[in-house]
Amino acid sequence: MRAQTTTSNADLANRLSEKTAAHAIESLKNATFDSPLLSVQLSYRQVTNYVPGILPLTDRECSASSGPVSTLDHKHWITLTDQDFEPEMNEFI
Repeated sequence: MRAQTTTSNADLANRLSEKTAAHAIESLKNATFDSPLLSVQLSYRQVTNYVPGILPLTDRECSASSGPVSTLDHKHWITLTDQDFEPEMNEFI
C-alpha cells in the first residue's frame, strides 16, 4: 500500500527517473573501462528490489561474448544503493 502523500505518482516517477539517470551517469564516470563503451543496460533483476543494476558493455566484452548481455559475469555490473533513492522510493512503493 502506498504511503499517504500529496505527491502524485507521476511526480514521484519523474523524480525517481531523474535520480536513476544522475546516479547511473555518475557511476559510469567513476568506472574504468579497458576498451570503448558500446552500450549501457539498466536491468531490474529482482522483484523485491526496484533499484536498477547498470551493465556497461565494452567493445572487448562484446567481442568476447556470444550470449545475451545479462548473462555476463556479475563483476561487470555496477550496483546502485537503495539509499540513493530515498525517500521517493518509499513513497512510490
